[in-house]
Amino acid sequence: MTSGTTKLVLALTSLVAINSTGCLLKSKTGSSTTSAPTKSAKECKPDLVASDDARMACIIDKYGDTERVGDVITFNCASFDVAGHNSAYGTEAGFSFMSQICPSAVYAGKLDPTTGGQVKIELLAKQNDFPAGEPKNGVKSIKNHSDKGVHAYRFVD
Repeated sequence: MTSGTTKLVLALTSLVAINSTGCLLKSKTGSSTTSAPTKSAKECKPDLVASDDARMACIIDKYGDTERVGDVITFNCASFDVAGHNSAYGTEAGFSFMSQICPSAVYAGKLDPTTGGQVKIELLAKQNDFPAGEPKNGVKSIKNHSDKGVHAYRFVD
């Protein structure tokens, strides 16, 4: 193969592109798998308001996928009125990425909404079901289901 050429290889049921040096360029989904770093937690905006959820470009791509499963990201939640943001998709076992982070932290007992504060989330693999739990700390838990699966997060100390 000559320099600068690319060949396509079927690898484990995914179409991938390999350049002339043998480096993996990108997979079928378009997610980069080269040695280029993925977006780091430093690129996530650290300060959140009550309406911010985990569907941030620093965490997931436009297809709803992430290569950051297992990563822990720290955020600072501003104080807020829980009456205006009183629901979460899921429970402490896993909240859907669509669930607002700060109200979910209140539900999980990790945040006082009147003072705000720092919370840490661990990114989890996709789940199909997010069961509802009993209301806690002024926040109700709502059941959510996705046939394709949605990435999740949980709070860690």
